[in-house]
Amino acid sequence: MQQRDCDTARLRARTPKFTAGRNELKCAWFVCDNRDIMIQAMLPPLDVPIVSEDDPIDAALTNAFERATRGGVSRPNLLQAALFPRLVTRDTGLLVRTDPGDGLLEAVFVPTLLERAPGRRHRLFIIARNDAPLDDYLYRLVPYLRLVAATDETSRTLYVDGDNIAPGVSRKYTPDGLFVDQVGGHPLDRKVDLAISSLSEFRNDFFGAGGVHALPEALTLADEEDMVPRDLFFFDDVIGYDQQEYAEFIRLVDYLYARDLDVLVGGPSIGNGVVEALSFLELIQIDVRSAPKQRTLNVVDVDQHSVLDTIKDKVVEGVAAGRAVVAAVSSPERAEALEQKLRDSVNVETYLSNSPTHERYARYVRLKALNADHAEGVAIVGDGNAIEAADFDCEMLVTDSCPPEALLRRIGRCNRLGQYGAAEVFLVGGRYGEAGERVLPADRVEAYHKFLSSYQGGGSLVDLSVLRDVIG
Repeated sequence: MQQRDCDTARLRARTPKFTAGRNELKCAWFVCDNRDIMIQAMLPPLDVPIVSEDDPIDAALTNAFERATRGGVSRPNLLQAALFPRLVTRDTGLLVRTDPGDGLLEAVFVPTLLERAPGRRHRLFIIARNDAPLDDYLYRLVPYLRLVAATDETSRTLYVDGDNIAPGVSRKYTPDGLFVDQVGGHPLDRKVDLAISSLSEFRNDFFGAGGVHALPEALTLADEEDMVPRDLFFFDDVIGYDQQEYAEFIRLVDYLYARDLDVLVGGPSIGNGVVEALSFLELIQIDVRSAPKQRTLNVVDVDQHSVLDTIKDKVVEGVAAGRAVVAAVSSPERAEALEQKLRDSVNVETYLSNSPTHERYARYVRLKALNADHAEGVAIVGDGNAIEAADFDCEMLVTDSCPPEALLRRIGRCNRLGQYGAAEVFLVGGRYGEAGERVLPADRVEAYHKFLSSYQGGGSLVDLSVLRDVIG
């Protein structure tokens, strides 16, 4: 098999950076098929036209998004347009830095499942951070997968493996809208089209106790002549890893790329440290909007005993002003305590990572409908893991103290689609670490405190690039 040359200097010379402006079958995705789901997690048309009727790539791009989303993405944005030919033509090694709400998941899913190596089966592996609720991916992708099966008149199979998903179960969606459950499936089964897993489960599924150098040969599918899949490995939102997980992630990406397999690492939190560690990948950073999303950050320094009461006051103030408000706190228990404080004052909905699957999905559908209707005067309260993983949008976000990567994800829920002219983020709490947050290296804590201190006492437009540098 061909081996990629990962020598940094030579690779940089030929890959220039591109910058433009339970063990039961009751799995989370089963719920997604119990209702006539309307695709609600789509980006609205953006204000930058990119489609030319005379350009065959643009025509294929528009047609693919129409087929996969039934018009939900009526005009692909600049990021989706830039990635489309790269993912269709294979030989991919990309590091994609985005802003929250830029539609990266759709930008990867649509060309990979519809247009990649036409006429041949291929697989998309989505590898999420270990604490990510994988059912949020299902809420967004299952409707697409069903449409793809119907559009191509070809059955498509989904496999999910994570801490909150029953392992060893896959589901095949047929063109007539039905599905068949398959017990004992594995992503190495060549009939699997889409596999979603956490980083730890991805390692366990493919490498076992042998480490990264025990990669199964079943993944090394690069020959053009073989009627076999051409896999794409998409590492999504690579933040929140501890030191050991981060080292493992870097080794995995390096190893997969060196084996001539296609790799895409992307998300809003790609800091300079990740760019340097993965310098053998081509960096792509694209502004998909003609104007940046407007968000101000206000840091409110209070003692730990007053945090929830202060968050409550901010939420009530925002709801009274008719704003769409989201509050994110450190744990489900803390979110429930905040909901108790709010219930007599405002219309409040909770979204918790520890909710039973059916209840969680029902809440997701209801809250997405409120988002789609631009409902004002409603507060959504949840724990950080749940809020950060959901594709909600709000005009005002209130959060307690959290690690810098979590703050970046939470800020991403505020003015996510750029539809609010003056969106606000309030961080309520004392110095980082006083409330028992995750321990960070001393230099990062110092840089984070410096970042937050610049937003105390007034709302200035938040600079996510500086926050990315803190993340490293």
